[in-house]
Amino acid sequence: MIDAFQSGNIEEARNYQYKSVKFIEILIRYGGGVIGGKPIMKFVGLDCGPLRTPAHNFNTEELIKYEKELNAIGFFEWM
Repeated sequence: MIDAFQSGNIEEARNYQYKSVKFIEILIRYGGGVIGGKPIMKFVGLDCGPLRTPAHNFNTEELIKYEKELNAIGFFEWM
């Protein structure tokens, strides 16, 4: 985003900004920070283990829904 902006490609910078906002909206909906982040790490192949209490781990249905939402915005394509 910064590179696009600094090189004057404002449309590309806006696109990156839009994508980042969509990602943060989804991340927050799923608990933000570590709660939402650990499943993402597992989705990309780095299993960081379960969350410790009082945080709760997602059940299978929640994980599937979370991954679908991330796929819908193209999140895994950016990596």
